[in-house]
Amino acid sequence: ILICAHYDHIGYGGKYSRNPFKNQIHKGADDNASGVAVLIEIADRLSNIKTKNYNYIFIALTGHETGLYGSTYFAQNPTVNLQKIKFILNLDMLGRLDNENPNILYYISGKSIFSVIENKYTNEFNFIKLKYLLGDHSIFESDNIPVVALSTGVHEDYHTVNDIPELINYKGMIKITDFLYEILLENEK
Repeated sequence: ILICAHYDHIGYGGKYSRNPFKNQIHKGADDNASGVAVLIEIADRLSNIKTKNYNYIFIALTGHETGLYGSTYFAQNPTVNLQKIKFILNLDMLGRLDNENPNILYYISGKSIFSVIENKYTNEFNFIKLKYLLGDHSIFESDNIPVVALSTGVHEDYHTVNDIPELINYKGMIKITDFLYEILLENEK
């Protein structure tokens, strides 16, 4: 099972910024420090379980914002046989869960343990299934590898200098991490 999140952002912004004339650091707290933080926490939790039916590969990718270069490189130069990957879980922008309207956008391609996602956790999250979502997972779809991509969605601070740590819902990120960890543990049964 491959779990990935991109760690790059847009630096001082430039043409990728929604504030193209602000020459300031775009911190990218949600896009995508939040996804990387969840990836690291899941890796830590999974390292503590005794029985594993699957091997887990955790990848922090770069080159996402300028063209999915990190995921493309891995797909073209894999360290494992890609056909042995059960599914890919892509974590991108998980830091802005709304407490009153806890939407989680998700995209599924192919069969995976996440196909039951809507039924089991509807009391905690409002799951919104997307027909398509561009991201690092997209590179692997041409190899017919099942993918799951999760996000709390785009917001007004996306690709601006206002995507800052003070606006992250850390308790919401913990809820999402708990949910993902539980789903992965169910897969271990």
